[in-house]
Amino acid sequence: MRKLDFNEFKMCQILGRVFEKSVDLSNQSSPLFIRRFMTYEGAKPFFDKSYLALSCNEEDIILELNGIYQPALNRRLYSKEQMHWIGYIYGALCFLYDLSPKAVYALFPAKEIVKYHGIYHTFDIEEAAERMMENIGYEKKDYTREGVKILKAMGEEERERSRAKHR
Repeated sequence: MRKLDFNEFKMCQILGRVFEKSVDLSNQSSPLFIRRFMTYEGAKPFFDKSYLALSCNEEDIILELNGIYQPALNRRLYSKEQMHWIGYIYGALCFLYDLSPKAVYALFPAKEIVKYHGIYHTFDIEEAAERMMENIGYEKKDYTREGVKILKAMGEEERERSRAKHR
C-alpha cells in the first residue's frame, strides 16, 4: 500500500480543516458544501498541492463558495469531527488513487462518505482509503504490470511467427 508523501499528508490536513470550518462558516448544509467543494474548479489547488504555495487561507474557499451559491434553507450539518475526517479522507483518496475530486465524489457522495466515518475514522488514513475502495470493488490499474503482460504476449506472438517461418 502506498503511503502519502509529506506534501500530500499536509494537504489532507488542510482539507480536513477546511471541511471542519465549513460547519461554522458555510451558508450550505454539510452535504451541499461537500458536493459543491468537490465539484468546484476553484478547489483545484487543494488537490494538485499548489495551495501550499498560495497566500490565501482556508476560510477563503468557504467564503468564495458562499458568494457563488445562495444560502441553503436546509442547514443539516455533520459534526466538526465528521467533516474534518471527510475532508481528510477525500484528499487521501485523490492522492493515493490519482483521482480527481469529482471522481472521488462520484464514488463516495456525501450521504455515503459520512457512513464510513463511524467505521474508519480511527484507522490509519491510507488503510481507511484502501478498505473503502475495496468495499466498493475499486481496483487501481497497475499499468506497469499490464504493460509487462502485453509485452510478454507480443513476444510470444513474435516467437510463434519466427517458428512458423522456420518450419
